[in-house]
Amino acid sequence: MILLALGAGATVTAALINLQVDAKHRLSTEFRSFGANVVIAPRDTGTAEAATISESLLQKFPQTSRDQMNATAFLYFLGGIAQTEFPKDSASVVVAGTSSNRCAVGARLASQMKLGVQQQIWIGSRGHQGKETCRISVIESTGGPEDDQVLIPLDFAQRLNALPGRVSMIQLTAPGTRSEIENFIADLQRQIPEADVHGIRQFTEAEGKIYERISGLLNATVLVVLVLTTLCVMAAMTGP
Repeated sequence: MILLALGAGATVTAALINLQVDAKHRLSTEFRSFGANVVIAPRDTGTAEAATISESLLQKFPQTSRDQMNATAFLYFLGGIAQTEFPKDSASVVVAGTSSNRCAVGARLASQMKLGVQQQIWIGSRGHQGKETCRISVIESTGGPEDDQVLIPLDFAQRLNALPGRVSMIQLTAPGTRSEIENFIADLQRQIPEADVHGIRQFTEAEGKIYERISGLLNATVLVVLVLTTLCVMAAMTGP
């Protein structure tokens, strides 16, 4: 009876601890689909250079953090998009260069311009010479402002704006509890004083609160199981 009680208690406890670890991983994975929870942006707005930050800031993060994070760099600008080399079917749109290295068009813009996957488009930047061409790999529908934008590889956008190595912002998805994410942001603020580092409050707090509640419930369950196991062992030892 003693061995049975100890075995059952150990099995249930191990299962609950594994469930707690899995819950943290699954929460972080699910919240990634809602977008970034940490933003790194320039402190000043003035010249084009002052309104951007260095792409190399990503290298300041510890390697262990970079392995866990989902990071994307953006360079936003107002550009023009044409379906052919001659801009008879063209429009002025917000263009975002991203480190995801693909050519994507928002669903509303694609509908207005009658654009489709695998179609080649020409993009130019106001105030700068030159064009870049890309082939649409996906039509994206997010329900947000991205549905009216064009996403192109970051190096294309940097060339069009004559801003090599510069980005408008860096967005991060950092996993962890609310306190862990807050500590991560505080560390970044100390490491990158030249940039404005802040969290997206609603995502950070929501993920942290959900995990803390799940963790608290599982810890309480583990405690109850251990108490019951101890009582069963004591009863078996003092029995006839």
